[in-house]
Parts: sequence; structure tokens; C-alpha cells
Amino acid sequence: MAKYIGAKRIPDYSTANVAGVWTLDDITFFRSYNYIQDSSLVSVIEDYTSSFSWVCPDGVTSVDYLVLAGGGGGGAGISVNGPGGRGGGAGGYRTGSGFSVTPGTTYAITVGAGGSSATNGSASFLGVPSSPSGINSDGGGFGATGGGSGGAGGSGGAPNGLGNRPNIYTPVQGFDASPLFSVGAGAGGSNGSNVISTFTGVSRSYAAGGGNMGVAGWDSTAGSGGGITGSGGGNPGSAGTTGFGGGGGGGGYGPNGGAAGGSGGGGRIIIKYLLSKSIPVVLTNSGTFTVPTGITQCDYFVVAGGGSGGGGAPSPLSNYAGGAGGGGGVRQGTRYPLTPGAAMPVVIGAGGAAVGTAGGGNNGSATTFGFITSAGGGGGQGSPGGSGGSGGGGTFFGGFGLGNVPAVYPPQGNNGGAGGSGNPGIFNGGGGGGGGGAGSVGGAYAAGRGGAGGAGVPCPLLAPTSPIAFPYAAGGGGGAAYGPSTPGDYLGVRGGTTAGNGGIPGLVSANSGTASSGSGGGGGGAAPGNQGGAAGGSGIVILRLY
Repeated sequence: MAKYIGAKRIPDYSTANVAGVWTLDDITFFRSYNYIQDSSLVSVIEDYTSSFSWVCPDGVTSVDYLVLAGGGGGGAGISVNGPGGRGGGAGGYRTGSGFSVTPGTTYAITVGAGGSSATNGSASFLGVPSSPSGINSDGGGFGATGGGSGGAGGSGGAPNGLGNRPNIYTPVQGFDASPLFSVGAGAGGSNGSNVISTFTGVSRSYAAGGGNMGVAGWDSTAGSGGGITGSGGGNPGSAGTTGFGGGGGGGGYGPNGGAAGGSGGGGRIIIKYLLSKSIPVVLTNSGTFTVPTGITQCDYFVVAGGGSGGGGAPSPLSNYAGGAGGGGGVRQGTRYPLTPGAAMPVVIGAGGAAVGTAGGGNNGSATTFGFITSAGGGGGQGSPGGSGGSGGGGTFFGGFGLGNVPAVYPPQGNNGGAGGSGNPGIFNGGGGGGGGGAGSVGGAYAAGRGGAGGAGVPCPLLAPTSPIAFPYAAGGGGGAAYGPSTPGDYLGVRGGTTAGNGGIPGLVSANSGTASSGSGGGGGGAAPGNQGGAAGGSGIVILRLY
């Protein structure tokens, strides 16, 4: 970078995109690191049915939003002669434009769950964590049990639950349940009616009220009421569909008792914003990415979840330390074909879960974008380590996990390192986790020292000044079998800053891989004080649009 004049005075893309006189060397620097923005903006749509933290991209100062809460659960039927349960109200529904955001700031996307039988749904929220200055939608009110009253909520539960509660918004987020209907209220009306939205470019139904006993919900996304049985108990109400915020159906009744109401449907949050084509799209949570109008290709960088390290434990011969988790598989390429307006499912792989002492590490989960799948990193194991995108480190008898499993070309990862032999009187370190992508293999143990993790790889789509321009899919460091007088020398060194170091018994615990890095967790140390293995980091998808 130092060879460019601009490298010394241009910190990021925003400084480059102002009027001024630039040297040819400056412009070369801008183009080399994609600092020059394309004047063409594209509309990016991200669609989520689970909660996570969203980091606002560079250049984005406002978003349009659809925030839908979880629907209320249907009421339960009561025994023998009824009455049956009533329908739950739909989750609160709010949509709008111009919600102010700040590039680089982390925002909570909290998606409310549907309520269980006779329980309100949960609220959904878009905004700064622990701040009231966001967009909130309230969960739907529960349906009445038997002859009782329904709950207040985003839309009220039948009978007669109040809507647009507990927060009163304009426009309203939902309606009161009507005394004329036994269905829960919907965001479209007291009669349970839904709302039809084209926010994503495709017509969808949201927030319908749940049905009374024996009566269908307003539409197929809301729960229907359970019927009366000739013998036995009543039939339970059906549940609302996840992601559509409908109320649950009321439970039926029968000679041997009433049945539970159906759960409300979970909520949803969709955000839409304008983004320069020169700025990468970063996806850190599973959901749906809608291809913007005019976009027909993308470069991609797809990283799976890293494996967790194995735990240290005693053996019949000596103590042995845990092998480290391997980095998740990394697959990258250019000019992947896209269809404008298509809804692309995105699955972000979770990192392998942490384990206790003597536990074999867990593999990370795969990340998928379109037809591109990267395999989760292998967990650090007893013998051998787990195989995956990159293999986990071995331990005890020295086995290691294989990388690039299943095989793709170019390879998505590398093998893990071998672990200790378990011979009496020898300090036996766990093997290092395998490096990810174009990195390196994991290092082997040496006389009690944990093996070093394999190197991670940078993402070529990110400018070097990006806050997430760190090594992806690095291998964790293997655990140490014992910490002599110079314990630092026995630390299993991670393959990059996003991976976990191995543990040193009695001194240092193993570290986890960083979230959204796909790096492996460190292996646990052994003797004295065996340790558990640390978790792997979750995956990520990074795109550049054309």
C-alpha cells in the first residue's frame, strides 16, 4: 500500500468520493481497493425470521423497514361441554421508510416468537440495543380460554382483546378483536383480516387472526381452531406459520376434556436500503437476500462455521490435551449468475459448540448461498480430529482430521495437525486445528506443546481498512499437556487473530473463534486441571454485485 501516495492520506472510501484534484497514483490506489464508488445505487433487501446483530454498511444512512411481531397463541378449550378456545390475535405490523442509521453502527434485529397456547406473542424490534429509539411492534394478544377474555396486543385476541397495545402507534399496528367474531383480530381488521404487502417486490400476506374452535383462520398463515371429537378430548388448534405473525387457532373440546390452542406464528423483520455497487454486501445471519433490480452477477466469499476444540482429559497412560477446531470451508469465486428479483436463501453456518473435559469437539455447520456450499470445520477430537472444510486437530494417538471434505476445487480447506502419542512421562500436546481456504495445514504437537493452527485467508472483496478485513477460517491452537516454568512456550498458537488459542492447564483457558469469522476454537489443556474445548466462530457471506 505504501507505494501509492493515496495510501498515506486516504483512510477509507468516503474520503475518496468527494470532489477534488487527485493524482494518478491516488486514483490507482482507489481502484486497487475499490474505494471509488459506482454512481449506480442498487436496492438491497434483507429478510430475516430470527434475531441477530446487523452492522450498517458504509454509505447507508437510512433504511425502509417491515417489522412484524409474533402472533398470539390460541385459547384452550375447556372440558366436556365447552366452550372451545378462541383465536389468537396477529402480531403487530409496522412498515415505513427513512429510519435513520449510521454506517458501522450495530443494530439489534430482534424477531418476536409466536405465543404458546393462551399466551401473548413476543415483540419485534429494529434499533440500537437497549435504546428506545427504534421500531417496535408488539406481540399479538392471546385467544380466550373457554368463556374467558382474550389478551391485548399488537392485534387483540378473541373475544374482544384490544389491539394496538400496549404501545399506541399511528398508523395502528393492529386492531381490537370484534365481539361479532370469535377469530382473533388481524393487522387488516377486527374480523381477523390480514394485510397484503409488496415490500419485497412479491405480494405476501401477513398478520392474520387465528380461528375459533372448528373455524379456519383468516388465511393459511394463521392457525385454525380445533374441532369437537365424538369421543376423547378435543382437537388442539393449529399453529400460525413462522415468519407471518398470524394468531394461533383455538383448541377444541370433547367428552374427556379440552385441548390446547395453537401457537402463534413467529414474526419477521425486512430491511431495504440503497447501496453503491462498489461496497460489498455482508450477510451474517440466515435469511433471504433479494437480488436487486439490474444485478445479474456477483463475486462471492462464502465461509462456513469453524469447529470447536476438544477437551483435555486423562488417559490410561498419561494426560492428553484437546485438539483444536479446524476453520470452516472457504469458497470464493467471481461472476456468479444471478436473476434480478430472485429470493436467494442464505444459510449461515454456526460454529461448533464448546465441549467439556474429555469431550470431542463439534464440527461447525455449513454455509450456503445459492448453489455454493462451504462445509463446516472439523472439531478437535480424540483420534482422529473431525473432517470438514478444514480438519480438526487430533490428540492422544495422533490422528488428525482431513480438510476439503467433501472435495471441491479449488480446495476449501486443509488438514488438521497431529496430536500427542500418549506415552508415559512425555508432555502430550493436542494437535493444531487445520487452516481454512488457501491457508495452511495445522501444526503437530511437540513434547507437550500444542500445535499451531493453520493460517486463515483474507477476503479479496474487502478494502484493507475495513473493520472486518481480518483472517477468515483460521485454525485454532491445540491445547498444551502441561505448563512448565515457561508456560507461554507451550501455548497452542492460533492460526490468525480470529481463531482461539489453545489452553494451558491450570493457567489459561482455551479461546473461542470470533463470531462471523469461521475460525476454529482452541483445544483444552490437560494435567493438572483438564479443560474444555472452546467454540468455533460462525460463518459469513460477502458479495460484490454487478
